[in-house]
Amino acid sequence: MSFHTAAGFQQPWLGPGRYETWAQWRRDRTVDPVLRAIVRSYEYEDWPRGRIVFDRLRDLFILYADRKLLTPTTIARIKAQIHLPAERTEMPVSRCMQTNATT
Repeated sequence: MSFHTAAGFQQPWLGPGRYETWAQWRRDRTVDPVLRAIVRSYEYEDWPRGRIVFDRLRDLFILYADRKLLTPTTIARIKAQIHLPAERTEMPVSRCMQTNATT
């Protein structure tokens, strides 16, 4: 199993990647039945997603997220839950985080 970073390097020590995890959840009968039903009904790309990266050179958190998640309410919840400092958090629009869903 490998994990691909944004730069495209494989880092197998990080464990399974998102696609491997999604596939495992589909196969594993010990996974919660509700979760298993969801992942069997949808593809990984159908769900809004995001990630937070810390830029050590700029001392800045970067929040990458699907546009559907970039609402004031959701941003406030993310910042509150993770304790992101507003003055040190950047939120560019990420094309790689867009869902396949049309709604």
